[in-house]
Amino acid sequence: MQARASNLKPVSNSSQPKTSGNLDLLIDLDFSTVGSRSIAEAVKSTFSPLVLLNTVESDDLEVKLLEFTRENEGKFTPFVLGVKNTTSRQMKAIEFRVTDMKTKINGNRQIDQLEPGDSRKLRLAIDMEASGGATKKTELKLEREAAQPCSFSLEIPLGEQIQPVRFSPEDFEQQWKKLGGMNRHAAKLDKEIEAEQLMGRVNVHKINQKLYAGQTRSQTELVLIRLSEENLEVASENAIFARMLHSQIMKILM
Repeated sequence: MQARASNLKPVSNSSQPKTSGNLDLLIDLDFSTVGSRSIAEAVKSTFSPLVLLNTVESDDLEVKLLEFTRENEGKFTPFVLGVKNTTSRQMKAIEFRVTDMKTKINGNRQIDQLEPGDSRKLRLAIDMEASGGATKKTELKLEREAAQPCSFSLEIPLGEQIQPVRFSPEDFEQQWKKLGGMNRHAAKLDKEIEAEQLMGRVNVHKINQKLYAGQTRSQTELVLIRLSEENLEVASENAIFARMLHSQIMKILM
């Protein structure tokens, strides 16, 4: 660190109050964990389409959660809804509304008209933190012309609320040591989890065959995964997120 005193003009004690030397030191301290993290290229999600609203509940209009595109949308998690008209008549003025004003969803949620048998994809993105937290279900209402409105729940898997970040093995180990106690969760595996299986359901960057790194989209909280033939360990700056993600991975892949 270069001395900066030579760039300052001397002042008398009477015109300026004394400043603590400890306060000066704070200016030069870096409180970030690993400096600026670089977003890595995402692997394609292997999420299977899920019916959110069937034709009985919505008067012959089917709504599916089709996929997670894993595009870089900042704090927002991108996803695709599929809407299908299963009738022989035209449907008009279809719109998806949020029931909670705190919920933040980007993208076009309206379809002017949908012909008989036709389908439409809506590319949307949700800020989970603003919408109540990573583990909260989002309530949506479907409205359209000449039909009763109906509601349904949208749940975003924790593995899709993560962005992959580039890490060296050395950076990983350095941060891993800091994330102990309640911030780390481990379990023995009944069967081996392949890297492709893990990354298909959890949007992390593969450092090597055993180490994976990411960060939450909403709060950029670090997420680290250590995988071996016999064990799965998940650590995060968000202790609750680490516990819930570990539980989801075990449930989905075991």
